[in-house]
Amino acid sequence: MSTQPAQNELHARHHKTQLRIFLVTIGSFTYAYASSIIGTTLAQPSFIEYFDMDKRSNAADISGAINGVFQAGGFFGALACILIADKFGRRMALFIASMLATLGGALQAGSVHIAMYLAMRVVSGLGVGALITMVPLYLAEVAAPEVRGRVVGTTGIMIGVGYSSASWMGFAFYFVDASNTQWRIPIALQCIPALALAIGVWWLPESPRWLLLNDRADEAHKLFYQAQPAHNTNEVADNSEFELLQRQIMQEKT
Repeated sequence: MSTQPAQNELHARHHKTQLRIFLVTIGSFTYAYASSIIGTTLAQPSFIEYFDMDKRSNAADISGAINGVFQAGGFFGALACILIADKFGRRMALFIASMLATLGGALQAGSVHIAMYLAMRVVSGLGVGALITMVPLYLAEVAAPEVRGRVVGTTGIMIGVGYSSASWMGFAFYFVDASNTQWRIPIALQCIPALALAIGVWWLPESPRWLLLNDRADEAHKLFYQAQPAHNTNEVADNSEFELLQRQIMQEKT
């Protein structure tokens, strides 16, 4: 009878871990959706009409810039998030990236001028560039060694789902007659997963590795144990793995 509460606790921990993995990989979905949705947006008749893309002599240059500034933003977002993650923690980096992606997506959808749209493409790129860097980093640092490959691999699945969702959403809204709704709504939808991650990130545990780097070993040990799979009840092996991580961190700091 005494083992039943322990088993229940292990199963609860397992389900909580699965939910956390799903929550984090929403960042990968956001990256893919935001990257892909522009492909159909540029071809939407209402987008072309609203920004006079059919009348501009430099329409091809603008289309190229819309893609280019997004990628440039992603490059700098990926670089910046590494510094933020080391200084303020992995959760804070995920939060900032998610908020940038939310802000960029919302203001793209509400753009009233092509210059505003271009500027918000930069902001969106900063956010999703940071997300695509931080999501696998965070998952790799919190996942137990025996499941780390599968956990990090879920980012690829969510990227595929994001690309597919954006393509089908753009296709579906092509048949919507309600003027600018045709292109604004598909762009705005990227804000939903980004905002969900920004809110949910504070339910996530901090990375044990980052805690060790900042001399918070007790917290790191507790979270390291909680991250172990439900079927793993070998406390000796867990402690040995944690001590190995501690030694690795000490070597990096010296």
